[in-house]
Amino acid sequence: MSPLLARWRGTGIRTQSAVAAALVVAVALTVATGAFLALYREALLQRVDDAVTERATTVAADVRESGGAPAQPRRHAGETAGVVVLGPGSRADERWPAAVTRVRAGQLVRMNVVQGEDQRIHLVAVGVSTARGTYRVVAFRPLGPVGDSVRDAAGLLLLVNTVLLAIVATATWWFTGRSLQPVERIRAKVAGITAEDLGARVPVPGTRDEIGQLAGTMNRMLDRLEGAVTAQRRFVADASHELRSPLATVLTALDLLDDDALPAGSRPTLRLARQESERLGLIIDDLLLLARADEQALRRRDDDVDLDDLVVAERGRLTTAGTVKVTSAVEAVRVRGDRFQLARAIRNLADNAARHASTKVSLSVYRDGGEAVIEVADDGAGVAPADRARIFDRFVRLDGSRERGSGGSGLGLAIVWEIVVAHGGTVTVGDGACFRIRLPAVGRQEVAGPTDGP
Repeated sequence: MSPLLARWRGTGIRTQSAVAAALVVAVALTVATGAFLALYREALLQRVDDAVTERATTVAADVRESGGAPAQPRRHAGETAGVVVLGPGSRADERWPAAVTRVRAGQLVRMNVVQGEDQRIHLVAVGVSTARGTYRVVAFRPLGPVGDSVRDAAGLLLLVNTVLLAIVATATWWFTGRSLQPVERIRAKVAGITAEDLGARVPVPGTRDEIGQLAGTMNRMLDRLEGAVTAQRRFVADASHELRSPLATVLTALDLLDDDALPAGSRPTLRLARQESERLGLIIDDLLLLARADEQALRRRDDDVDLDDLVVAERGRLTTAGTVKVTSAVEAVRVRGDRFQLARAIRNLADNAARHASTKVSLSVYRDGGEAVIEVADDGAGVAPADRARIFDRFVRLDGSRERGSGGSGLGLAIVWEIVVAHGGTVTVGDGACFRIRLPAVGRQEVAGPTDGP
């Protein structure tokens, strides 16, 4: 696609319609103006010919009645218009072509000649037979005024056409924009519809045109989409609830098994069964939390929460696990919210970092103006810029490092996003694999100084 065509397609329907209408009208006006000027010129030339012919025949009648007595020449100033009577012995000169002197009695000849440098004149020569011989009556008139009139008309039409084109383009632009207002309202409404607000519908104009049909079709599509999403959410919630009871039974049975009573070769299998059952329980809990968030905004308590305590507790848990080296920088920061939910968000980020770290995970919490900032980073491969927006979607697994074998369910970061949003904050991914949570802080800023984990 050429750059000009690409720019044209990006101008918008209003501009394209205005330009297209102006071009169509311009072509029509050009054709009409050309035809009018041609007809106007022919009409002016015909008027000149009629006047000159009438003049020549009138003088010829006078010459015939006078018996050939030479009439006095009738001319305008500068000899550019008038009547000349040439006697029988007249010859051609620089003013009259030789054809004039050869006009026979009773003959009428019309011709256009050029006199001087560029003076075009129209003349009519009439031959008159008398007793003295054949006289030639020559009536003439310059054609310059005809050209001047045509040029003046062309200039006036150019001005009128320009104004008309501007009016057409402006009117088309305005009417197109007015016609597209319902489309813009539909677009704005659709742009604001999210998975949490599928009950919204686009406005339907009162007309029965294509735009009204479009709005109705989109609303019916939203009805089907809402129904499908609602059914999916209900299935996830119901399935999660139904799975909790048999899973609890399985965990209880596994706990009742005596490791010492089992053969030595079966003990690793029992431990694996317990671990996978516990992992399945966590996934079910995650699904239930997301299902509650879908049905209504995630409910939370509104208590004072010391984020530094949560980060220190998470640092201790990772250090005890011993899978990676843990460093931390902690400042005393307090927020309002649900302590359990915020601890879960930090734990999910910490577990994600521990799974993908090469050797080290760093935790930090500090205050930045009126915000509390929590950062969790690792020295792993990091997250590509193209994946940073969708990494918080549910069941998203990035290629390479985020494989099912790493232990992740694809729900942990989605839960982090839900919890942070419910607390009025934001969560983003920076360079590498640095996850940053920002929450509204309370109280005055107090610096406890950075502390490193053991």
